[in-house]
Amino acid sequence: QKVRLLPNPVDTSAFNPKFDEARLKNLAIIGTLPSRKGLLRALEILARLRETDPDFRLHVFGKQAAEVSWVAKDPVEGKYFEACTKYIADHGLQDAVIHHGHADIAKALYEHKIGFVLSVSDREAPESFHLAPAEGFAGGAQGVFLDWEGVEYIYPEKFIKKSVAEISDYILAQQAPDTFKANARLGREFIETNYSGEKFLDFVMSAAREFC
Repeated sequence: QKVRLLPNPVDTSAFNPKFDEARLKNLAIIGTLPSRKGLLRALEILARLRETDPDFRLHVFGKQAAEVSWVAKDPVEGKYFEACTKYIADHGLQDAVIHHGHADIAKALYEHKIGFVLSVSDREAPESFHLAPAEGFAGGAQGVFLDWEGVEYIYPEKFIKKSVAEISDYILAQQAPDTFKANARLGREFIETNYSGEKFLDFVMSAAREFC
């Protein structure tokens, strides 16, 4: 009775959802700091996929651990990202993990032909909304979610998976262009229906009228 939820608005008009077959092989994780964002899980997904097809790539957007002082100086965080670096080396992923730093995500999703935006955060420290996969949907990709607590209230069940293995299997099942396009379109329509700027204003005005 005391709380109203206002979701993040997503301006789908700022994104280019045009399909390109290159999208089928390109994953992205947008923001990997701190460790609870799950970079190691994203690397595990990539390694699993490359067992089937070595053309898969993971695009990493945002600062790296060494570029953020509090992360670099934290021993727990440092150990985690060292493990990520070791995992890349141990699994021969050096050429398959591409770091972009900060970017205009609306442009970058199309420029780099991203097909899947991963949301693989810790269940114990979940996201509040996680805007990145919503932007993925807006940009013609599919958001794919590990089952962190609360995600079922925000995004369609179809895109929520219980494990790294399930996410990998789902991505492999999307490799037919028509299958991919149908689900990417479903995701974009979901964002337009539920999280558009117009819908956000409706939420705000409704809450304002109620409380006033």
